[in-house]
Amino acid sequence: MGIFCYNIDMVKEELKKDDSIEYNTKLWIDEVDKDKEELEDFERNKIDKSKNFSWILIVLILFFITILGEGIIYILGNYFFIKKIKIIVLIWIWRFILINFYLLIAFFKMHLPKDKIFIIAIISFFFSSLASIILKILFIKSLWVYLNLLVEPIWVILLIILIGSLYKKFIFKY
Repeated sequence: MGIFCYNIDMVKEELKKDDSIEYNTKLWIDEVDKDKEELEDFERNKIDKSKNFSWILIVLILFFITILGEGIIYILGNYFFIKKIKIIVLIWIWRFILINFYLLIAFFKMHLPKDKIFIIAIISFFFSSLASIILKILFIKSLWVYLNLLVEPIWVILLIILIGSLYKKFIFKY
């Protein structure tokens, strides 16, 4: 049984089924399936590439780079007679820059999974802030430095969460 319609002369005609629409739809569905498979292959290859990196080594390298940078900032700050509070601000700017640099390198160059990127960042920066506080206690003889022992690791984690949420929203979309 076919579909009927009336033409201009009011003669009843049977409409023929257009197979080209079904063929095009099948092509589109096949193309979407291929795109899904390619995306899955890309994700698998990305995970395979990331297996070449030792997460412990990345944490240690990031830890030592952070401590080394903070030490250099402190030494240069003392050499140029910069106030202690300005040195602390420069150290936070250094941490901010280093967190951003690490997140970009870890995602685009090392192809680490997103959740592992943030776990590594939190572990390394948390322990580097603790080590930094211990060094500050030794070098800066002030009572407010002891307060940093409680506050600064929490600030570092909050900074990573803030930067990470912005990265997940705008950069890690795909």
